[in-house]
Amino acid sequence: MANVIYTTTQPPLNTYLTGASHNNTVGTDQDVLERAKICEICEGWGLYRDAVGWTNYRSMFHNDAYIAISWHQGGIDDFIEASKKGFAMQDEGFMYILHRTIGQTVDVQGVRALSKTKVTITCRYDLEGGRRKAVSRRIKELIPGYSFRSRSEG
Repeated sequence: MANVIYTTTQPPLNTYLTGASHNNTVGTDQDVLERAKICEICEGWGLYRDAVGWTNYRSMFHNDAYIAISWHQGGIDDFIEASKKGFAMQDEGFMYILHRTIGQTVDVQGVRALSKTKVTITCRYDLEGGRRKAVSRRIKELIPGYSFRSRSEG
């Protein structure tokens, strides 16, 4: 155990959503559809961003959405502009980032939802005259305000 890089411990039981619809174990067909919508957003953000599909990317967020990641913290429109600048700088050796969504769960309870998404992030960049690649694997947790039109508008 001396070379353990990542340790995993179960979160305290009082942090779990009680009575939530998750992974088809409880709930109705409508609950499954709501979880599928959340999955689509969680998978879509990385795909649209990496493919510079800004119109589709922006359509997934509320106007007051806030993005907090390692290299940017701010509103959604500021994040898109910063991403566009990054893509424009790739010819100058600026880092290229590719996201791969490789699994997720969604819990829904009332109008709140929690999604845990396993993501691999690959970065390519120039360093000291050579092309380099770095890979990061992590689970992203998203706790959106969850207000899909189907729920809020009937």
